[in-house]
Amino acid sequence: MIKYGTVCEKDPAKGLLRVDFEEDQIASYWYPMVVTSVAKNSFFGLPDIGEQVVCMVDENCETGVVLGAIPSDSVLPKLASKDINSVVFSDGTKVSYDRESHVLQIDTVGDITIKTTANVQIECVNATVKATVKATIDAPTAEFTGNLQVKGDFATLGTSRFTGAVTALNTIRATGNVFAFTAIGLGTHKHQVGSVISLPPIP
Repeated sequence: MIKYGTVCEKDPAKGLLRVDFEEDQIASYWYPMVVTSVAKNSFFGLPDIGEQVVCMVDENCETGVVLGAIPSDSVLPKLASKDINSVVFSDGTKVSYDRESHVLQIDTVGDITIKTTANVQIECVNATVKATVKATIDAPTAEFTGNLQVKGDFATLGTSRFTGAVTALNTIRATGNVFAFTAIGLGTHKHQVGSVISLPPIP
């Protein structure tokens, strides 16, 4: 038979609950929670203590299962819509998908960690990464296959090497020497009076 009650104890390690049946003034034995799968694929999530649940039990309430939590007049879904499926946690973190607007939203108050031993591939039309403090890419090699535009200052702490032409639209300043054609140091080379140095034409 079907009975309604509130969770009074929980054992997360075993996935068990005890339910208080107020109308009978009794607390149940330990009941398992019905989930999608527990063997090869494990799904976990238990109602909180004090949450209203519906159970299927025998006539003496000795054995039974908790079918799930149910809303009430005082406890309603935190994000309700005919087109939105969502998970909202007590700390304010939420994951939702709106099938009408086709928007998947993840809003978390803490850190997000994605870890894999294989590859990660992201395909999209436009991508924006916005960090209020700092963004770091930690990789032995980073490759950009298209054009790179930097709107702020650009600084490199290592050696820079260019295989293509370099065009400067403003002043170039160097605190060290600048070598042209590997032998001519622009900072140390001195022209002799009347001498002419033939340099290859600028492409």
